[in-house]
Amino acid sequence: MENDYFPIEKALYQFTEGFKPIEFVLSKGELSKIDLRIGELFTDMAWLTALKYDGSLSWFTNDLMIAQDALEPAESVDVNVEVTVPATLIGLSIVLGAACTLAGVIGSALITRPKKETAKTIGTR
Repeated sequence: MENDYFPIEKALYQFTEGFKPIEFVLSKGELSKIDLRIGELFTDMAWLTALKYDGSLSWFTNDLMIAQDALEPAESVDVNVEVTVPATLIGLSIVLGAACTLAGVIGSALITRPKKETAKTIGTR
């Protein structure tokens, strides 16, 4: 898709420099990993483009179609997704993990400890 056609548009992902559409080229082998029948539909490669639809399903009256002139192969595009996690979140996760482990050890020790016999229970036997 070169342009968006309301209510269908390209789905976007956010990265450090802004937003990019979710689209990339898949080889015939990669398509076959999704489903062998899909791999058989294409001779070499295919573009995968994620679309977003905003509206009532009753608005759909036909399938999505592609024009013949749009079937020319395009250049391959590398997609790199970067995920950053704040250091405070990592530190908090470590502290919470250690606290939960300590609580588990103490709880297990309390449950499995031997019960002491008291003088009252010894005298009643």
